[in-house]
Amino acid sequence: MDKKKNKYDVDIPKEVLDAFARYIIPEIRRFHESEEGQAFYKEWLEKHSEYAEK
Repeated sequence: MDKKKNKYDVDIPKEVLDAFARYIIPEIRRFHESEEGQAFYKEWLEKHSEYAEK
């Protein structure tokens, strides 16, 4: 297995990271597209205006 060390000095196999990414990315997208996610993002953006589109 291909392993890469992260900044916490923990070996995580690439296959595990890939599987996690395949799971979490669709969940993030669903949350972002939901009403709750949109409201959360709007509130977050008000607190972090440096990330707002210019």
